[in-house]
Amino acid sequence: MSSNKEQLLSYIIKVLETPNPHFGNFPACPFVKNERLNGRILFEQISFSISPTVDIKNRIHKFHSEAQSYTLLLYDIDSRLPKDEFINYGISLCEIFREERIISIALHPSDDFNINGYYTRGVPFNTLIVQFAEQIIKAQELLINTDYYKYWKETNINNNYYQFDRFLLNN
Repeated sequence: MSSNKEQLLSYIIKVLETPNPHFGNFPACPFVKNERLNGRILFEQISFSISPTVDIKNRIHKFHSEAQSYTLLLYDIDSRLPKDEFINYGISLCEIFREERIISIALHPSDDFNINGYYTRGVPFNTLIVQFAEQIIKAQELLINTDYYKYWKETNINNNYYQFDRFLLNN
């Protein structure tokens, strides 16, 4: 049996790094392969509770202050938080770290987010993607004039806005 980190890496490589026609022949996450190959993703196995704990907040503060990685992946192999509660968990972290401009995107094994039937958020276990807002904004700006968003429906855009895009706006 592979390690938990290896399971998450397999998901990243197979689902997020592979070019896909549903994203204009871009990977679902066009920038993750470069980050992975350059060691810019920090993986940390943690335990999620019903609301963000001091430990989780401290890990995100450390990620923010050290700024040596582009992405922090926090994952919990035993989490029993249902999808909607976990999405709200990510939203609450976005609210907590609004001033620091840190975004937390909650991915859940039963997440039904998809682009034309291609499910991109069905991770092996509850996972938070933690990134700097400016990094997400830059990626969106690079992709907006490509075919990347061609097959996105209004529900996809609304889902992203609800979960994290609204926190990208300047206050």
